[in-house]
Amino acid sequence: MAPATVVLIGDDLACAGFRLAGVDARPTATADVPAAFDAALRHAGLVLLGTSAAAALPPTVIDAARRRGQPPVAVLPPLSAPATDAAFVGRLHRLMGLDNTAGRAA
Repeated sequence: MAPATVVLIGDDLACAGFRLAGVDARPTATADVPAAFDAALRHAGLVLLGTSAAAALPPTVIDAARRRGQPPVAVLPPLSAPATDAAFVGRLHRLMGLDNTAGRAA
């Protein structure tokens, strides 16, 4: 039995990352999301939607696909860089000897 195909419909950045993991990642323009979603539902073993792709579909369409259960449908959380903790970065720089504020007049 062949492994199920995982399809991601999303933006270019998400698709680039998921493609590295072997996912059939399809960057899709907003206007083309409904057709891409219908095609994925017919052929994929698992359908993943990026947040922008999910926003391009009526919630009732996503809910109906989820209720059918085959293939499973999941909406990914927004992908973003984690917030930087400036205090932690400052402590880390001091511990590593990278703090260049030593010796400056206050």
